Amino acid sequence: MTELMNNSRSVQRRRPTIKDIAARANVSSWTVSQVLRGQTGSAFSQATRDRIHAIAQEIDYRPNLAAVALNTSKTALVEVWVCTAIEYSPFSGWIFHTLQKVAAQHGYRCIAENIPMDQSWRDNDLSLQWPVDGIIAIDSGGPVRGHLKAHPNDTTPIVNMGAGSGTETDRVYIDLGPGYRAACQHLLEQNCRRVAYLGRLPEDVRWRAYEQVMTEAGRPVEVILANDDTTPCAYETFRNYVREHGAPDGLVCHNDSTALGAFGAACALGLSIPSDIAFVGCDGLPDTLYNASPLSTVQLDAQEYCELGWQMLLSRMEDPNLPKREWIVTPELVVRGSSQRLWKPSVIRERSRP
Repeated sequence: MTELMNNSRSVQRRRPTIKDIAARANVSSWTVSQVLRGQTGSAFSQATRDRIHAIAQEIDYRPNLAAVALNTSKTALVEVWVCTAIEYSPFSGWIFHTLQKVAAQHGYRCIAENIPMDQSWRDNDLSLQWPVDGIIAIDSGGPVRGHLKAHPNDTTPIVNMGAGSGTETDRVYIDLGPGYRAACQHLLEQNCRRVAYLGRLPEDVRWRAYEQVMTEAGRPVEVILANDDTTPCAYETFRNYVREHGAPDGLVCHNDSTALGAFGAACALGLSIPSDIAFVGCDGLPDTLYNASPLSTVQLDAQEYCELGWQMLLSRMEDPNLPKREWIVTPELVVRGSSQRLWKPSVIRERSRP
């Protein structure tokens, strides 16, 4: 009796298959396969399609990805490489989440591969552990070059994305220069006399834009170097710097996470924002709207950015012989309460939270 009950539970737990749907719908397994794969045409009536989809939903059918890959030579999987200097980046998480939603609309799933920025990836094989239909590489120019050199015969389509993307493959490049220059000029227009830069990479395009604007305005260049891009590091770095050197009255930050850390340190030191110090970040993270003074930022349209990257990869998967392409996204300065001292209608503004 116990053995019969165990067998019954085993059957109940068995994963539904195409054959189960076919038996209940009174059609062939081939018909079910074609319908669930979205094949169009007049071979199947709409009533048959509706019946198959209804049964699949009722019995909680989920395709076996390994079987699909074996039968079609496609996995419906895209690997997303994320190159960061830290274990978790809010910006990378935001972009990966947006890519997931865009890919899902086309029947694909994304899997993430975190690649350290410290170049330890050079000692690791980035060859794919599971076959995927394509790769989207976020700020991973170096790892992509290393992968292509190590695996010259790999034909997996790759799209580079980001301000740190390489030029060896198709890419969607984020040009931060114009928006960051606008951010620096905005602080000068707000009568900030001592504008500093807080960040980790002096050679970054943001640093070069800052240096250019300060030099053209005849203002001193003041760099506050942080060990990484995290909010806790920025908090400690900026707090210690202000205690030793005093506070600048304007601060442009490497990214929004850095700006949020410095913002918190300024508040802890009793500084008023923006009257004592005006802040501008970079990225446009959604959470920046909910500060006591919403953060001004050089804002990326993440939805547009991810849709462009996905369309580029999709077209490359469909036609591997397309010429190499580059699309450029240019984030814009959005002025909010963290930097708004004087009214000037020449830049984008958001005066209230959504």
